[in-house]
Amino acid sequence: MLSSHSLQKYKTLVAINPEDPEAHFGLAVALEEAGNIPEAVKEYNACLKKDSRHGRAHFHLGFMYAKNGELDFAIKEWQRAQEIQPRIAEALAGDSELMMFFKSNVEKSLTQFERPVLINPRDPVANFRHGRALDLLGKPELALQSFRKTIDLNPNFWEVYSSAGMTLLALGRTAEAVKTFQKALELNPKFTEGFYNLGKAYLEQGRTNEAVQQFFKAIELEPQASRSHLGLGQAYLRQGNHGQAIRSLQKAAELSPGDRKILFALAKAHEEMYRFDLAIQTYETCIQAAPDFPEAHYHLGLIHLRLAQLDEAIRSFEKTIELNPPDAYAFYNLGLSYYRKNQFEGAAEKFGKAVQMNPQDSFAHYNLGLSLMRLDKVEDALPCLQRASALNPTDVRIRHDLAQVYAKLGKIEEAVKNLDEAIQHNPRDADSYLQLAGILLKAGRAGDACQKLQTAVELNPDNAEAHFLLGEAYLSQNNSNYAFEEFLKVTDLNPRHAAAYRSLGLLYARERKQLDTAITYFQKAIDSDRTYGKAYSDLATVYLLTDRVEEAQESFEKALELEPDDGLSRCNLGIAYLRGGKNDVALREIQAAAARDPRNFRIQYYQGLALEALNRLNPALEAFQKASALRPDDARTLYHCGCLLAILDHRDEARQALSRALELKPDLSDAKARLEQVSRGDRITLDPWKEIAPKARAATSPAPEAAVPIAATRPVEETPPPPSKPETPPTQRLTGQAIFSGAVAPFARGKHDEALAQLNLTLEQEPGNIKAGYFKGLCLVQLGRLEEALKVLRQFEEAALALEDFENLLLLQKEASQLQDRLAVKAPAEPAVPVESRTEEPLPEEVLLPEEMPELVEILPAGTLAQDVDVSLSEETPEPAETQIPQEEFVPEAVEVPETVETATVEPPHVDSAVEVVAEQAPEPEVIEVFQEEPAATTGLESPEEGPPVSAEESLPKREFALRQPIVPKKPRETPPSVQMLYDLGLAHLDMGRVEQGRETFERALEMDSHHGPSRLQLGLIHMRQGQPLDAIACFGRAIELDPDFMEGYGELALAQGVAGHWEDAITTLENACRQFPETPELSFRLGVAYLEHGDPRKALPRISEALKIVPGKIEYTAALAKTHFQLGHIAESLEAAEEVARRDESHPGVLRLLGALYSQTGKHESAVDALKRALRFDDDKAHVYYDLYTLYHAAKDNDQAAKALKEALNAAPKDSPLRETILKAQAEVVGKEAPKEAPQPPPKARKTRAAAEETKKTSGKKGKKKK
Repeated sequence: MLSSHSLQKYKTLVAINPEDPEAHFGLAVALEEAGNIPEAVKEYNACLKKDSRHGRAHFHLGFMYAKNGELDFAIKEWQRAQEIQPRIAEALAGDSELMMFFKSNVEKSLTQFERPVLINPRDPVANFRHGRALDLLGKPELALQSFRKTIDLNPNFWEVYSSAGMTLLALGRTAEAVKTFQKALELNPKFTEGFYNLGKAYLEQGRTNEAVQQFFKAIELEPQASRSHLGLGQAYLRQGNHGQAIRSLQKAAELSPGDRKILFALAKAHEEMYRFDLAIQTYETCIQAAPDFPEAHYHLGLIHLRLAQLDEAIRSFEKTIELNPPDAYAFYNLGLSYYRKNQFEGAAEKFGKAVQMNPQDSFAHYNLGLSLMRLDKVEDALPCLQRASALNPTDVRIRHDLAQVYAKLGKIEEAVKNLDEAIQHNPRDADSYLQLAGILLKAGRAGDACQKLQTAVELNPDNAEAHFLLGEAYLSQNNSNYAFEEFLKVTDLNPRHAAAYRSLGLLYARERKQLDTAITYFQKAIDSDRTYGKAYSDLATVYLLTDRVEEAQESFEKALELEPDDGLSRCNLGIAYLRGGKNDVALREIQAAAARDPRNFRIQYYQGLALEALNRLNPALEAFQKASALRPDDARTLYHCGCLLAILDHRDEARQALSRALELKPDLSDAKARLEQVSRGDRITLDPWKEIAPKARAATSPAPEAAVPIAATRPVEETPPPPSKPETPPTQRLTGQAIFSGAVAPFARGKHDEALAQLNLTLEQEPGNIKAGYFKGLCLVQLGRLEEALKVLRQFEEAALALEDFENLLLLQKEASQLQDRLAVKAPAEPAVPVESRTEEPLPEEVLLPEEMPELVEILPAGTLAQDVDVSLSEETPEPAETQIPQEEFVPEAVEVPETVETATVEPPHVDSAVEVVAEQAPEPEVIEVFQEEPAATTGLESPEEGPPVSAEESLPKREFALRQPIVPKKPRETPPSVQMLYDLGLAHLDMGRVEQGRETFERALEMDSHHGPSRLQLGLIHMRQGQPLDAIACFGRAIELDPDFMEGYGELALAQGVAGHWEDAITTLENACRQFPETPELSFRLGVAYLEHGDPRKALPRISEALKIVPGKIEYTAALAKTHFQLGHIAESLEAAEEVARRDESHPGVLRLLGALYSQTGKHESAVDALKRALRFDDDKAHVYYDLYTLYHAAKDNDQAAKALKEALNAAPKDSPLRETILKAQAEVVGKEAPKEAPQPPPKARKTRAAAEETKKTSGKKGKKKK
């Protein structure tokens, strides 16, 4: 009850702020409670004057009218309140402060409506009013009783049918509601609201065609009724007719400019058309019209989140929570917004709120665990992920991250067990094998890891990451040949895979000693990912080893810009500066590296070398002593310590150090010579430059030149591969596609002589490589050797024609034709001098294994991966697939090569590199050192952006569930206006039926912005329309890659895969989509249809049934259910479903044919024939329908009708179709039964005798007749 001081409080509030509708409403309630009804009515009206959409004021004003006996006015006010705020009665009944007051008002109001019924129980109007009041006051079941009584009293009272239908519709009893609305329209065919309500009921049942018809009838009767246009727009949206939907909704908005329902529906339509700019504008207009509408704020936040406009998203979700505090979805997405901003504390807090509000939400638990992992609270994250896995045990992503948490906590067995369970749930999930392999590698079980990775590759041969990890695993087992093969497969599958190019460069540098080829691969890695610091560091090292000091300095500087904490790169930059004569800068860099990483042996060693070279002996001795403390058994460090101690006159200590060095390495000749000098008391001189810069010797250094060796911790040996897999020497693969790939980079940079050399090598090994021949022709054109180029192009043109390689044939013909024209116009230029192919001399074997050098680290040392580097796949939070984008193979169409698109690649787990430059007496330079640590990537997938919370309005769509898994934050990316204009132009072309112009426009948009998903989607749909499913598959797959939350893309991709006959791929796509977007009826339905087409109706049945539970009565789902039951032999269930489909839409494809088969099996011959005859009007596949009719007539022994049907089937059957062959066989059988068999022809000699005998018979017969 309201206290007396409330009255005074609200009077004061009204006096202070007379324009505040809430103040007037509070005062009115206080006056009503005090019994001052006239003043209360005045204040309610004053509140509505300030805010006409104040639902509670309308509702309480209805109470006033009811108490005063003005029942029709009371119903009118309650109905207006219901329109403004659906289920307002439930909301007021749940208000703790006004609950008793509300209940009292309800009882008093209903008493007023019951009085006329008690006075005259047979008065239909009184019963109808009583039912309306019960319905509006939140008592629908009692309202239906009053409506039934009214109908009993007056069966022709059409208004009661309309009200009863609305009540039934609100209770979810849609079928009864449809019948009730139909009865109302029978009684009053001019009832506009009846058509509108029937259209809504049809929409609830999924009968969109019937719904459109009803809304059109409502518009014909009342063209200015905005809600009919709204219903028509919603029906068009359900059909996927977005253009008509937007036109209808815009018309509704013109008729009712401030209606938030219409504006909300229009915004959703723009959103479905990927016109996020128009959607944002419309949501903002909706919010201006209704600032307290939480759904508009929520969906606006979802769009901002999708566009990575995180600050705007946060503001929208916070406003949603302010208006609707218990909204768990808003808290979820608010947490996701903070997560993407790297504000993990805020993300954890909001996900925690979402978990409190909905403890059964597995994804809220999951994302809370991921946030805690980013905060390094691994132990706190463990129970969250365990709870998420318990709630959703079949979601492999949750199990993947749970396994990584177990691994980080040292619980390897639990991690392996968890992933084994994930594999049991889905034995064909390649990602689970990848995750398990990563953990096994971390545990040092490289053999087991190889087995898991081989399984992953078998399941998904096109998974570049699986091949890459398998290559790393082979390296950990010293199988460098196998590793080489796997890395080449990676580059074939993903030509933009920077880590694979880097690994190939390292293998060329370490195993093959081909430094120029290594440079090419490192440059490819950098071209693929300009932010790849380790590739710059490796490239700089090779430059340093080939005495390209300035280029080495530049590359080291770039590596340090990208990774400032890379101590080894900084140390090697210092060495490069030393070799360039910049001593002070060099020393500063090396000392900075030592300060950053004082426990790094190699940095301390090189610091000592640098100080020694600069003649700063005491600091050099200190650095070598630190290095020796870090690695006491390193003979080379002890050698340097001994030399410096001797120079500084600490001869006893020098002898001890040199003796210890010889004990550790007896064949260290330098140490032996220095020990003899110390023993004799001779003066010792040092030459550190032979370790630092053998070819860039300081002028003061008198010692002979020496080369920088290739470092190695142990002899480099070719370990034979396992016997189960025959060894394939990498050189064999190198001579083909690998060498050709190496020609692309110099070609793109204009170095056509280098490219030509690589192409010549390719063609020596693969003379039939058409693509290499095409590139060779282009290179010769650029070098001015036109006649030779034309000869090459014509030669490979013939080869392409012979191989039926029409794609390359067109390119060759085009280029040769242009070249022929050039040669016809003017005389060919003097051909340039051929550029000889460069060959790289391998470094001598003695350089690889220096006897006098200290222990060094080779490139990609075997075993490092398993022992030192964490290759777990979720060191970081899962990154969406868009971060690694496989590109098509580079095939230019003209001489000008397009610039390479720079694409950032998240590198899978890989051994890190840095340079070690160490000297030994040898004539050739050394290669690279690799031992830095990189963060491991994850393979987590994103979940859908939306999913279904309860809407606040009856006409609003169910809210879809929010984004299911956080995405690693990335910079907001906006579509350029020019791209958006091209996209709009393409849609306009399609609307006008100009498909080819639309395709060209979308392709131009993608040339400007290859990440524009909507253009790629439309291009895929065009390919489907033109019967090119394989091209469509590529478009849809790329669109999903760019936006993993694009739910429609999965459905379209699966459809294209099915049309192409790749049903297994379609099933895999839909299974993944259903896991990512649970409770999505369209995906469940499509998966069921895929199972059905693949011949597995048992799996199809639960999927289609699940879709029908979510959307009951949808005609497509019911038709698929009928087919599924038919294939399973459930005749009764199939017949029931098929009859329901035919009753609602007999033109639905295939349903009448199915009915014909069902009636035939149940012995209803006439019904079967009738169904098939009706099918001829609608079914495009008339050949099968006629053949089914033939089968029925043939079984009934109606040969004439059977023959006619068979003839029609033959005329309608396409040529070369299997059905045509079946029809011909059936026709042959029919003809064979009906036509008399002809007598065999007699032999030639007997023919004359037989003819003479027949002539004799005829003659004798005539004579006989004459006698008679």
